[in-house]
Amino acid sequence: MVDLKGKLEAVKPATKEVQDIHNAYLGVIKNTEDGIRGVAEALEKQDQKLAKASADKLSGVDQGEQKFLKDIADLAQKHNVKLQ
Repeated sequence: MVDLKGKLEAVKPATKEVQDIHNAYLGVIKNTEDGIRGVAEALEKQDQKLAKASADKLSGVDQGEQKFLKDIADLAQKHNVKLQ
């Protein structure tokens, strides 16, 4: 399995603007990882409270991802870069 988180952590953006967006995306990855691990643990333990907390964390991931995509689009527009 590819170590996406490790590869992303190894990236060191040169500008503060890109560093901020990069760090936000690392947060999305961490929350996704924590949420999935929590769901797996909840299933293993049959723990409904943990399942709910993990599901809530995963539902917040979508908001973080949407913000990340908007921030990238805004930064690209600010610097006249066309995203494909």
